[in-house]
Amino acid sequence: MTFDGSALTVSNNNTAGYQVFITQAGTGDSAVQYRVAGPIYWTTGIDNSDSDAYVIANSTALGTTNYLRLGGSAITFSQNVNGFTMAGNIDMGNNDISSIGNLTAQVINAEEKNFDIPHPTKEGWRLRYSVLEGPERGVYVRGKVEGEGVINLPDYWSELVYEDSITVDLTPIGKACTHYVINASNTQINVGCECGDVNAYYVVFAERKAEEPVWVEYQILS
Repeated sequence: MTFDGSALTVSNNNTAGYQVFITQAGTGDSAVQYRVAGPIYWTTGIDNSDSDAYVIANSTALGTTNYLRLGGSAITFSQNVNGFTMAGNIDMGNNDISSIGNLTAQVINAEEKNFDIPHPTKEGWRLRYSVLEGPERGVYVRGKVEGEGVINLPDYWSELVYEDSITVDLTPIGKACTHYVINASNTQINVGCECGDVNAYYVVFAERKAEEPVWVEYQILS
């Protein structure tokens, strides 16, 4: 161990798996604290009062403004963290990842994607819907078209979707009557009717623009 007046260097040439050993024989924490001008403090170590979990805290003490907690077979990112970035993958095996707040990611790949909430009409039950799947980044709008037969699409669709990907489903209301698409763009769709005034429900589908299409089939290379 050497100290040059500004930095402490600890080294060894034996088989020990560590160079610094911090132990707490009492009831306190076993921790290391860091400080920079401000002052800004970060403390990391074993929180004795929190079931001996390993904690990283943005404060002078563990258990206050925790950012990360490892313990009890769980990894907890504190709600005090406004953003979380990970460059690699999170692989939890067969375990669950739970988030109380919002989870934001650029791409999420999963074998199954569900919408799961407390059941709205059965106490003690939950309601689960699974996500619609397909070989594209599909988006849609739906509603009712009447009178002159004009469907105005959201203004942002002009830059959101490929114009040539738009399709329209029409369902007559009241009685069977042929409705048809006169023309379609990524801003407006004009609908006609062989029985007079237009009166139908509609669903408009399109593919969202992206740098490249969904890679549907790909080979796993070992």
